Amino acid sequence: MADRFDPLGELTNNLRPDITLRTQPPSPAAKASYASRVYVPRKNVGGNFCEHSPVYPALEIPTLLPDKFPPILKKLCERISRYYYDPVEWLPSVDAANGSERRQRSERREAIVLLLTAIVRRIELTSMRCGTPTRLGFRPISMKALATLAGISLQRASRALRDLRRGGIVSCYQKRFLNDEGHYRAYYAIRKVDRAIFGLFDIRSREVDAAMKYAARKLKEKASKWSEQTCRHISVRDVLKVNVMLRGTSAGSKYCDRPWTHNKQSGCDPP
Repeated sequence: MADRFDPLGELTNNLRPDITLRTQPPSPAAKASYASRVYVPRKNVGGNFCEHSPVYPALEIPTLLPDKFPPILKKLCERISRYYYDPVEWLPSVDAANGSERRQRSERREAIVLLLTAIVRRIELTSMRCGTPTRLGFRPISMKALATLAGISLQRASRALRDLRRGGIVSCYQKRFLNDEGHYRAYYAIRKVDRAIFGLFDIRSREVDAAMKYAARKLKEKASKWSEQTCRHISVRDVLKVNVMLRGTSAGSKYCDRPWTHNKQSGCDPP
């Protein structure tokens, strides 16, 4: 009777003598390295270790609202969290941004709620742009500052912004300029929220019109005060401060960005 073919034996016979099989017990050095490792107990609450709980999501930003915050924006911030529990009902275009028929993952919905709330908190209501109007011009907010306000990482905020842009809720545009060295530099990207977001969360257009008219009147009063001030009241330090924030020309400043490069994946300004 012919011997049966033994693939394992054929394999072991053809191995080089300096190769050690994994079936052999570990060496004393390996045992010592295993024993020196400290086990850190972790609680898995959501299928992974990202500290996300689908049942108890973190949908609120810990920072308090300013005293003179527009009531209509406060109402919008309170209703944005509805998207997490029923995305198809409130923002179906954002839910379908990934191109899949399945519902958006809970981690992504949580990031979208936090980032959109952070953007709404920094909206200039007259133009629906994310930033602060100053006497030296409109100052947009960087993506890094928005991610810090939302309490999420920059990469997670970029992915959430990509879905918001694909869903038509937020639009981004960026201005560039040519410096003295012949290289293109860019300002912070300006993010603008579509006014339709108020109607999507059941806020009447009559309330939106009244709030925008009030905000435009207040902004016009500020602009008239700024125009009355002469150039001697604007110090050189104020001008340099705004230039550093917008252009990012200071290498050691915490407000500046890296040189602008187009990011096709996230579609936003670089961190």
